[in-house]
Amino acid sequence: MWLISAHRKAVLAIISLILILGCRNPALTRHDGTQIDDEERIIRIADGLLKNGEYEKARQYLISFKNSFPKSVYIDDAAYRLAYLHVIADSANPYFDYDRALKSFREFKQIYPKSNYSSACNNWLNLLYLLNNLKQQRADLEKRKDQLQKATKKLTEENRSLKSTLRDLDQVIKRNH
Repeated sequence: MWLISAHRKAVLAIISLILILGCRNPALTRHDGTQIDDEERIIRIADGLLKNGEYEKARQYLISFKNSFPKSVYIDDAAYRLAYLHVIADSANPYFDYDRALKSFREFKQIYPKSNYSSACNNWLNLLYLLNNLKQQRADLEKRKDQLQKATKKLTEENRSLKSTLRDLDQVIKRNH
């Protein structure tokens, strides 16, 4: 029995896909009528998988693409989509993770500073920074709320004690008159 690693399966899937796509499907042309090359087709297939919620398959295609075509003009497309995968807020997306997205978009920005996706990457980074800032503010507010609740409880206890003392003093004054 052959044991094939997940990486090799993904590479075999891409090679199979390239062979199948070699038949030049006329539906896969640009608006100007020019043919789409095999690498762009793989990126478009990954896009379709992402849109259909097939996150695991899309991720496998994109990782395999990056490993198989490291010099491709579409390498930044694959890298951007891998980072973007972490911001797709879908309960079926096992990769949804804003902290991981932040790390992935930072890496993207460092590796592909002149990419066509730089602006979109910067937008995501700004949103993720804002989200982290809001999380921190919320945590700070929760901490402050706890402090105020403790202080309120302490002041309430002191108030009760003072009221009791005042009642006692009032009774002493009434007895002495």
